[in-house]
Amino acid sequence: MARLPYDVRLQGNLQFRSAPAYNLTTGTDDNGDGVINDRPEGVSRNSLRGDSTWNITQLTLTKSIGFGGARTGEAGSGQPQGNSGGGNRGGNQQGFGGGGFQGGGRNNNNFNNSSNTRFQVQFSVRAQNPLNRVVRQGYTGNLRSPYFMTATGVQNARRIEFETSFRF
Repeated sequence: MARLPYDVRLQGNLQFRSAPAYNLTTGTDDNGDGVINDRPEGVSRNSLRGDSTWNITQLTLTKSIGFGGARTGEAGSGQPQGNSGGGNRGGNQQGFGGGGFQGGGRNNNNFNNSSNTRFQVQFSVRAQNPLNRVVRQGYTGNLRSPYFMTATGVQNARRIEFETSFRF
């Protein structure tokens, strides 16, 4: 997870996969057992390999906005609601030097990004396969198939979801 400017969080998953193994079959019943998944003589199980792949499987951008002052347990602390005791950090400025990058740096107003506020609205954008890469899968090892040694399927295409949640 990385914190971006304006207290936006970025989280992602990167996946590397080695080449999947699959069987080479003749597509006929060579031994008379009624099953047509026999392998040629001398060929071991999972002897063929597909393609190795990499993909960014998911990226999520999240922004949380807190409001409504501090939670009720801090109201009698003698400090204004929404203040962490760190003094005024210059309004809403939360950057590398103001402590906002580390998750601190609350300010003296009633509208901030603190998880200690009474209410919080969170906006998220989640993309699965954000690069829309074609990741082949399901290789065919049947010698009689017109799709021999080719992939017959792919992983899901790009999908983008928007989410809003309200916490109180």
